[in-house]
Amino acid sequence: MPVKLSSLSMSLILCRSSTIENVVKSVGCCLEDQVPILVYEFISNGTHCRPYPRSGKFAFNLIGENRLQIATQIAEALVCLLSFASMPIFLRDVKSANILLDNNPIAKVADFGISRLVLIDHTHITTLVQRTRGYLDPESFQTSRLTDKSDVHSFDVILVELLTGEKAVCLNRSEEDRNLATYFVHAMQENCLFQMLEERVRSEASEERLMAIAQLAIRCLRFERR
Repeated sequence: MPVKLSSLSMSLILCRSSTIENVVKSVGCCLEDQVPILVYEFISNGTHCRPYPRSGKFAFNLIGENRLQIATQIAEALVCLLSFASMPIFLRDVKSANILLDNNPIAKVADFGISRLVLIDHTHITTLVQRTRGYLDPESFQTSRLTDKSDVHSFDVILVELLTGEKAVCLNRSEEDRNLATYFVHAMQENCLFQMLEERVRSEASEERLMAIAQLAIRCLRFERR
């Protein structure tokens, strides 16, 4: 895939030096052309989400247990990247389209072109916000300050997508609930969680377990960071 030099450098740093199982590895690059090319390992099943045409929903061909397994693997990758050697990494664009699946299925986090290394004694970076709509936490949008919690918020939106089958942003929903994070928070406040969850998820997990996951999600989606 063609990339800019800055993106190429960051991708090589992350992909070649990382031994994290749930991160896509780069296998080489070509600098001979005018546009540098970076070669990644082949991930057979591509992205874990395929949207229905003109719909606010995803076509997840995954059982409930696999969805929770994928969420766990994404979380493990983010924990490792945020604890990366002496320099944590803020991915800055964690979203479903950047989560790939192999045949097992094992989730792989991809696309590090706008990631940033962070000095160990720094708690945030001030930068032009470059995240995908629906995955950006409100505080980062307002302040242009990214912290490790920014990636956590984005991960949590993916978790809610896996639970509900809904897209991060959907114009088919009411204006108030077009943002999935807001929609999910409202569902919890109105005790409508289980109506929002995808049927396959509801049928394969206990209410107690789903409520525990939902409560974790709500903690991560709060407007003000703790």
